[in-house]
Amino acid sequence: MKMLKSDEGRKALEGLDKTKLGQLLNYNNIKIQTSTKEQLVEDLIFNLDIPTNFNSIFR
Repeated sequence: MKMLKSDEGRKALEGLDKTKLGQLLNYNNIKIQTSTKEQLVEDLIFNLDIPTNFNSIFR
């Protein structure tokens, strides 16, 4: 999580297309209400910082 929260981590996530970012968020049925890539990255980081979400995606 520390790496994802860094500038380098954010840039790496921004390299993913919006569809992939949305799929990662939707993996845990997280409802997204944003359309900008930057906000999707922030939403993803926020939700991955919740241990149960992180564990669900990376089990």
